[in-house]
Amino acid sequence: MNKNRLIIHQLLDSNVAHVQGVPVASMVDLNGDWNWQLFQHMLPHHVLLRIAAIRAPLPLLGADNVGWRGGIMDRFSVKAAYKVRMADTPQVTDKVWEIIHKHRGLQRIRVFLWLVCRNKIMTNVERGRRQLTTDTYCPVCNSYPEDVDHVLRSCASTAAVWCSIIKSDKVNEFFSLSISEWIVINLTKPDYFVSHEAEWDILFGALVWYFWKARNALVFNGAVEVNRSILELSRQLRDVAVRALVLQQSNQVVSTPLMRSPVEWTPPEQGWVKLNTDGAPHAISGMASCGGVFRDHMGEWILGFSKFIGVCSVVDAELWGVLVGLESAWSHGFRKIIIETDSLDVCRLLRSDNHSQQGLSLLMHLNRLRHQD
Repeated sequence: MNKNRLIIHQLLDSNVAHVQGVPVASMVDLNGDWNWQLFQHMLPHHVLLRIAAIRAPLPLLGADNVGWRGGIMDRFSVKAAYKVRMADTPQVTDKVWEIIHKHRGLQRIRVFLWLVCRNKIMTNVERGRRQLTTDTYCPVCNSYPEDVDHVLRSCASTAAVWCSIIKSDKVNEFFSLSISEWIVINLTKPDYFVSHEAEWDILFGALVWYFWKARNALVFNGAVEVNRSILELSRQLRDVAVRALVLQQSNQVVSTPLMRSPVEWTPPEQGWVKLNTDGAPHAISGMASCGGVFRDHMGEWILGFSKFIGVCSVVDAELWGVLVGLESAWSHGFRKIIIETDSLDVCRLLRSDNHSQQGLSLLMHLNRLRHQD
């Protein structure tokens, strides 16, 4: 009943022996309501609130079905499983990821910068850590171990290019920052380290990218890029990226405001009643309620209802609103009913003909009411 525990594991210790092997159907009265007196003393309050939000099963609704509560309609999907798996994962708050995401350069450079910050590019130090090589030294200078800092900033051939464009009074700081701080400052403060290079954030990404390409060309092809050619290639790539950005902005169509017609309630035809329902859980406690109102063809109020449900999802709360509304309509003799709800998921569920395989007790009860004479 809890997110990761079976209900029998949440029974109070003194009651475990009394309910082993007892079917759920024995906890339901003849009217299809939970017989609370039989089990409410056995379970903690938060579990009882979840049970209250589940419509009790009835034999006439068919056999039980296996469902997965992680997704809509109790169906398994990779997307829903990923959400469940990541629900308790701490969210990354480091601004460096947001800054890289907004980088104006090529997508491949954006991804590369992200890998650099995560120390995931395949330098010789990283290859050595993975036991892919015994030689962790730089293939260019062969003087120091080749880690991320060395290959992109500190190697003698790489540092010579940086020193040719960095302000002289900023050189020490440029080479002493951590890699993430180094990337953030260069992407967000274009005039901090350089003064004569346009669109420095784009050029910086291009330089880092071409340094890595030059290193790989040496390792895999035996080719060595001339330092000046790396700077020239980076400037060319910057110019191409800038032209693409300008072209993209000029081709953007100025969107005109959409003319939205006001949302209005429309009355049903004479002889029909319209039921408007809604339901929602509290954002923190999860406790849910639902309600609805009936109106006739003149728009006159006929009756309304509200109900505390328990602890459940948004979709369940919306379904409860429809179910309670239909039960109220049946008890008051209404047979021609139009249902309006603001939940697209509920509309899809109600229109589906596959209720018996969805494992939702609420849907089974709704399906029974819809086909009741």
